Order: sequence, then C-alpha cells, then structure tokens
Amino acid sequence: MVTGLAIAGSLAGWLILVRMATGGPRLGRPVCRPGAVPLPPAEPPAVVGLVAGRPDADLFTVTLLDLAARGWFRLSRSVPDPRAPVPAMCVLPAEAPVEELTPYELRAVAHLSRRAGPLPEIPAAALADGFEGGAGSFRQAFRGDVVAAARRLGLTRPTLSTARKAMLCLFALVPAGVALGAAYSYQHNGQLLVFCAFYYAILCTSVARVSSERLTPKGRQALADWQAHSTILGSAAGTRDEARAAALGANPEALAQFTAPGDDTAWSGYGAGWRPVTIGDPDTRIWPGLSAGPLAAFCLLTTPGIPLLAFLGYEVAGGSPGIELGILIGVALDALVIMRGVSRWAHLPRFAEFDGLVLRQWEVESSDEGTSYYVAVDDGFTPQAWAFEVRPADYHRLAPGTLAHVRINARLNKLIDIEATRPPAMSPGIADSAQPADPP
Repeated sequence: MVTGLAIAGSLAGWLILVRMATGGPRLGRPVCRPGAVPLPPAEPPAVVGLVAGRPDADLFTVTLLDLAARGWFRLSRSVPDPRAPVPAMCVLPAEAPVEELTPYELRAVAHLSRRAGPLPEIPAAALADGFEGGAGSFRQAFRGDVVAAARRLGLTRPTLSTARKAMLCLFALVPAGVALGAAYSYQHNGQLLVFCAFYYAILCTSVARVSSERLTPKGRQALADWQAHSTILGSAAGTRDEARAAALGANPEALAQFTAPGDDTAWSGYGAGWRPVTIGDPDTRIWPGLSAGPLAAFCLLTTPGIPLLAFLGYEVAGGSPGIELGILIGVALDALVIMRGVSRWAHLPRFAEFDGLVLRQWEVESSDEGTSYYVAVDDGFTPQAWAFEVRPADYHRLAPGTLAHVRINARLNKLIDIEATRPPAMSPGIADSAQPADPP
C-alpha cells in the first residue's frame, strides 16, 4: 500500500511540475481591457493571426491580403464568393515592389508566382491549392516561419523551452526511480530495469513532443490592443489594417475570396484560360472498369446482399415468390454496377498518351503500406483531371505547375509512365523576387 502511494505521489508531483512549466496565456485567448487603449502595434498580419490563435490556413491567407495591399498583386473584388462563375481575380503587376520580404512572405510570393505561371492573372481561390509538397507540409513550414517571426518580436514563446524540457526529463527520474525501487523490493529481475527505462522514456517523450506557443506579456498586451481596434481596422479596405482585421477574425468576407472550391475540385490555368476541374479517383480499376468503391458495392450486394434481400422478400411477400423477388433485386443491382463499369470501359481507350499540367500533390499515410504519393494532372481538355499514385522519386520531381508527359492505361486508370518535361513556370512580373525559401 505504501509502495503504491509512493509511486502515485511521485508521478503526481511530476505532473504538477509539468502543469506549472506549461502555464501561461494561450494564443488567441481574449483579453478585455476597459477604457481607452492605445493604437495597436503595426505588426505583420500573419503574426497578428498567430497571436490571435487563427488556423494555419488563415495565416497564409492574411499574408496574401497583406501582399495585395503592398502592391504584389491587385485583387479584383467583383465577386467575393469563390463558387461563383466569375471568381475574384488576382492581377499580377508588370514589376514587383522593391522591398525585403520575410521567409514566410517569400514562401507566399513563390507560391503565387508558380501558381499563376505565365498568365497575367489568377483566381484568388486558386491560391488556396497547388502547394508544392502538399498543403499540409506547406502550411506547417509557413507556420514555423511565422512562429519564428513572432518570437523575434517578443510576442510569443515556446510552451516548453529546451531548458524546461531538460529540467522535466531530469525530474522524471524520480517517479521512474521510485517505480524501479518498488519493483525490486518484491522481485529482483533484470527485466524490471527495461520496464522502468521504458516508463521513463514515455514521460520524457510526452514533454519533448510539446511544440505549442504561449503569449508573452508583450504579446498579451498587443492582442488586447488589436482586439479593441478590430472594428476600426476592418473598415480600412485594401490596406494592411484590413488584413490585420481578417487575422483577428473580424473580416471573414476578405478571407472568403481565397477559399478553395473543395477537396475534389481545383483551378487549372492549362489550356484555354482558368477553369475549375474535378480531381479524379486515383485508384487503379479492375476489369470491367470497376474502382474500389463500385467493387466493394458489388461484393456487398453479392454476399451478404442477395441472401439478405431474399430473407427480406420472404418476410415481406412470404413464400418462394418473395425469396425470388429479393434474389432478382440483388442480381439487378449487381448488373447495374457491372454495366456502369462496362460503359466506362467501352468509352475509354486502352492506351492514352498526353501532355498535362500537374495541379496537386498529396500524401496518404497508412500503418500497413507506409506513405503513398499521388499527383493530379490536367490534360487541358476534359473537365476531370487524372489522378495517379506515383513513385517517391517522381513525386518530388512533379511539383504543381510542372508540365509532364503521361502514358496511361485509361481503362484501368493505371499509370504506365510519367516524365517531367518542363519545370513550373514563374510569373514574369515577380519571378526575380519569388526566390523559394529554404526547405523546412
């Protein structure tokens, strides 16, 4: 009993230390300040959004609004709804402004330049897609640059610094040592040492993985000042203050212009101007043209679908006529699935070869198969972009905007070969300023 209390007490004490070390005001926590407040500091909108606790996607969007206010492109606000037939457009300048950019602004300008390519304008919603390496890795690297800028300005700090993590790992020896001593008091076994070492590793890993941010006193005061003036900031259309208001969540209409049309839709500038295309299913089909979804439906309809329908027919209609009716319905549904696959099979050639533009990259992690890599390629004619699984080496060569030569078995949606023939084209007006940031 005493031993159990010692183990629990030592662990509770360590957890109290962790709670004390991770204290501090969280990002975005509202701060009320009565009375008149001074004008807020003129910090970059992305930093304002980080301090205000906005999502990673908003940090990138408010940076685009800030760049527009500084002349990196002109934003046409005719239709703010990205689902409308005529979306808001970003018109690129003939010459880029002359100014020094932060690392995260360089990422944003490089993405703008690659995404627009040789075209003089681009839909605002198209900038929410087509990230090199995938949206997740781009936004993570972008947030990392914004966090570094906020720390340099003294507005945020790591929840756990390296010194605090080392201190907590040192104190974690106490509960691990108590557990080891208690175990040895009952039985001398070498395996107990391995168990306690594993226990200690779990405690240290739990603090080593903490990567969140906390507000400093300066950041807390700045957030209060920004919140007090958010309405005034939002009224300054087309300025950096408008972007700061959007970073505080006070101007959602400005952010809506950069909303992507959907996970399965992307804007493409390949062919006759900008147009939305649907991202196809990347799964390889089997004969007669069935992908994973229809194949699963066919199997479920066959077993246990047909026996279940036969049983329901017996319960509803009674006797053998009901059983026959249930079996007939099941067979008819299976036939519809097969006919759909045969129709697709008959209308597509077995072999196809075309030049296309890579629109999107993405990764899918699986505990069984590891990481799978996919790209979507627009052929410039059809309303649906082709999507394929590619090899890791090809994935890193096929950044969005790359012109590629593709050879496929169209009936099976099976990639035979894909070759990059031209790297992503850069916008001529801002190409010299859109130097890619260092990899994260």
